[in-house]
Amino acid sequence: MKEWSRVDLQQNTYDEFSDCIIKVSDNICHGSYDEAAKIFDYANPEAYPAKIAEMAEGFGMMAVKLEARELHLQQLVEELQEKNAVIKQEMKTRSDFSYIFIVLVTFICIYTFATSHLQYTSTSAIKLIISRLMEISVLLLSIWLVKRSRLSLSYFGLTLNGWKKSLGESLIISLLLMAILVVVKIYFLRQGQTIYGDSVISLKYVDWTYYTYLFVAPLQELISRGVFQSSIQRVMVGRYDWVWAIIMTALIFGVCHIFFSTAMGITALVSSLLWGAMYARQKTLVGVSVSHFLIGTWVGLLGMWQVLAGGI
Repeated sequence: MKEWSRVDLQQNTYDEFSDCIIKVSDNICHGSYDEAAKIFDYANPEAYPAKIAEMAEGFGMMAVKLEARELHLQQLVEELQEKNAVIKQEMKTRSDFSYIFIVLVTFICIYTFATSHLQYTSTSAIKLIISRLMEISVLLLSIWLVKRSRLSLSYFGLTLNGWKKSLGESLIISLLLMAILVVVKIYFLRQGQTIYGDSVISLKYVDWTYYTYLFVAPLQELISRGVFQSSIQRVMVGRYDWVWAIIMTALIFGVCHIFFSTAMGITALVSSLLWGAMYARQKTLVGVSVSHFLIGTWVGLLGMWQVLAGGI
């Protein structure tokens, strides 16, 4: 009687253990590990037969490893999904900047061809008026493109983040360059060359254009640095994408001024390299706009702008 009871008890234990394994296995197949820990209840060799305890421990460890591996795969999938979303957003952003760049370059090329004959046939006043009209047209086109892209304005340098540092650096660089220009002017005067006027600062050329330059300089920086340079850098890839963005923007900026004169085009190109480097470092238009206004106005007060533009 006792022997029969012991055998019957073992059989019930095996049946119970088998039911547990079947249920846990079915749950695992459906992605649920909630009841997998119950298997370890049979892993006690003092309470259950050795074979059951050994099987329970082996199956339980296998379930633990499967769960850990599945969690790891799930984490990998989530990371890949996040990276895929970032890549898609980056591709969309690059596509938007590519469109902006292509449209603006096409417009400027058409403009350059259309105004190429003005370099030798028009006065400085007419050239200046045409230049301002062109700037307004490009500005309106740029605003439309920026609005169309639905990108953050910070992408285009329209941000106050770091404006104090940007302004401080720009003032130091601008004042240093302005001082160098004064030294150059004094040198020309001592050499008896009055091509830039007979005094260090000349006010006879100050007219309405100097007052409008307070608005023109920031607008030019928005177009050239904020839109062009930002778009080029976003389109390009590589370690030195910012360098090529500066150079290409400077070339475009120089081309836009070459119908005044070749000297003006070269001057615009060189100054654009300076402002481009400042913008690449500062990531805001505040400093470069102030620098552009100060240096541009100072060159005019020194009488150099008129000579570069072919007005004298």
